[in-house]
Amino acid sequence: MEEEIDLEILKKHSLLFVDDEETLNILMSKNLSRYFSKYVSVFSGEEAWELLLREEFDVVITDIKMPGMSGLDLARKIREKKSDTVLFVSSAYSQIDFMLEAIDLKIDGYFLKPACISEMLKTIKERVELLEIKRDYQKTTKRFEVITQSMGEGLITVDEDGKINFCNSYFIKMLDREMEDILNQDVYEVLKEFGFEDYRRESCDILLTLKDKISRKSFQKVVKQSGDDLYLKLKISPIDKHDDENFGDVVVITDITEYKHYEDALFESRAHYKAVVDDTPFLICRFKEGGIIEFVNREYSNYFGFSPRELVGKSFFELIPESALEITKQIIKSLSKKNPIVTNEHKAIDRDGDIRWQRWTDRAIFNNQDEIVSYQSIGEDITERKAIEDKLKLANTIVQNSHTLLFIWSNKEGRPIEYVSENISQFGYNSEELISKSFKYSDMVFTEDLAQLNKEAKEYIKNHIDRFKQKYRIITKEGNLRWVEDNSLIKRDEKGDIFHIQGVVSDVTERINDQENLKIKDKQLLVQSRLAAMGELIGMIAHQWRQPISAISMGINNLKADIELGSYSEKRANEKYDEILFLVDFLSKTIDDFRDFFKEDKEKSKISVQQLVDETIKIMGKSLENSGVKLEKEIDERCEPEVFKREMLQVLLNIIKNSKDAIKEKSVKKGRILIRSFIEADGVVVIEICDNGGGIDETILPQIFDPYFSTKSASFGTGLGLYMSKTIIEQHHGGCLEARNTKDGVCFKISFCLEKI
Repeated sequence: MEEEIDLEILKKHSLLFVDDEETLNILMSKNLSRYFSKYVSVFSGEEAWELLLREEFDVVITDIKMPGMSGLDLARKIREKKSDTVLFVSSAYSQIDFMLEAIDLKIDGYFLKPACISEMLKTIKERVELLEIKRDYQKTTKRFEVITQSMGEGLITVDEDGKINFCNSYFIKMLDREMEDILNQDVYEVLKEFGFEDYRRESCDILLTLKDKISRKSFQKVVKQSGDDLYLKLKISPIDKHDDENFGDVVVITDITEYKHYEDALFESRAHYKAVVDDTPFLICRFKEGGIIEFVNREYSNYFGFSPRELVGKSFFELIPESALEITKQIIKSLSKKNPIVTNEHKAIDRDGDIRWQRWTDRAIFNNQDEIVSYQSIGEDITERKAIEDKLKLANTIVQNSHTLLFIWSNKEGRPIEYVSENISQFGYNSEELISKSFKYSDMVFTEDLAQLNKEAKEYIKNHIDRFKQKYRIITKEGNLRWVEDNSLIKRDEKGDIFHIQGVVSDVTERINDQENLKIKDKQLLVQSRLAAMGELIGMIAHQWRQPISAISMGINNLKADIELGSYSEKRANEKYDEILFLVDFLSKTIDDFRDFFKEDKEKSKISVQQLVDETIKIMGKSLENSGVKLEKEIDERCEPEVFKREMLQVLLNIIKNSKDAIKEKSVKKGRILIRSFIEADGVVVIEICDNGGGIDETILPQIFDPYFSTKSASFGTGLGLYMSKTIIEQHHGGCLEARNTKDGVCFKISFCLEKI
């Protein structure tokens, strides 16, 4: 597995890629552009140079061999005008000879085609880091000049003849002279004014010491000016040439009066410092190579269950479990002058032998020769924090793999997004582009839903409802619409002002689609049920029409016989005419009754249960009479629910027909169906239809409302009647339909609250 490289540093820099090969240009743009703050590719040296004259690029990669201005010519111009630019050249193996010329131009590196992208990035990163170091050095030099002139110490430089060739403004202020009065003066005479009588002798001693290479330390001396409680410190540092010969000194004069005053106070504070170290809740340990402990504070010794005496001289590696030991040693080994401090987390064994998590900051302590003499570590127990982090990681994983998104919106117009969970990617976006100042959450909301969304939110806020739910559509980045359910929580400050809104937004598109499909399915089943009922009703029509048609036919035959036998009587003819007209009118009304049944209800209407029952009897009264079933009513006239009339007639017909068929199937003598209605104490309207058809087997009673379930043979039942009856009552009217066995039959109970129907 390749080692992962941290390329974050490249995002602060720009890159110009120059190559006349179009395919390579496109390929490199695809692979490199995402790593840099600015990435531009061109196809010629001329185009690249014109661009460089207008814009700055930190890194340039150019092909060596190109028509017109070659990569070497371009590199020459860059080195003449832009010495800081990180410059790379690339070539094929056949162009390897050009590399020697390129190297003479002091390029930063070269790549052979085809180049490995990861190696290119690694090399570019190394050169960019050097570029940043160089720029930092330049900044540091400028800062040093500023600091030198603004520092609160007197600073002078002295040439090898003892003449002052530079002094800062503070030194001038200390002497209360002009610059020209100090420069080129004998440093020994000038320093006498500060009380440093022995400067010449002490300086010579230093030079002798340096020649013998005994020490590289600078010399410093403290004097107290007579008559005044004023302390000055003189620090002399020799300025060396490359051959170690001295050609002058740097002299710093510091007013340390305040320091001297605090020196005694510092001595006294050491006792306080020790108390602080012992009383701190952090673990403090000082150790040598190999983890040999030199010092521990009270918290450290208490944590591990040993006294300081038992721990000093012992390696703290013994307190680390085997699984974390090697990495701990590597971390300590990595400490150096360039990398003096490292923070890490690892496991440790506490006084009870339990494995705990700790966070340590390890620091290397150096002597004057920059050699590590010891280490200091400050630690804390983070076991509870690690447990919480593990739980947060688990929770975050669950969120990222769910259809639920987390938002924090600013309470401003359009709801600017302050935070969004990473799983916003399911809608084609990424969190960074949504949190940008130019993007607002309202940009995602479907235009037709936005006005209603804002109106509802304003109403909730106005009424101080801080938790509310909204359902609307959002637009994915690809332009698709998705339904979401938004559970919002308003967060207020101590004054009650809203500072942001938290939202848990769930994608409910599939659920809504399922609901819509279910509605379509129920509508189809309702039509299917009505068609089935139509077939049954046609049978009822046939029963109801058979007798009137027979009577009409018989009356006409009787009239014809009277005429043929010569016994025609006008009185008898009129009687037959009236009888036939009555029967025809009866048939016409029957047609109207059945036709009304199949009309679709568009709106609910208030209707009495008595009227519903009467219209039901009109349709199937003859069918009950022919089956020998007696229909009885006990109707409370106050029961006037608001319903879809045709749907309620279908429910009553389904249940009554089922009762009639059960009575007929069981050959019950004196079959009886009772319809009664009443209002319960809690205001619930109830309609009960009970029969004496012998009841339903208790094992199948819970299934009678399932679709396509029927106790009848396939030729006599579809299994949709009771299913659609339950759907109509419960989903269309907000009521309830249930069945129970009674002593001699079954009883269907329809109930619904007046305010819900």
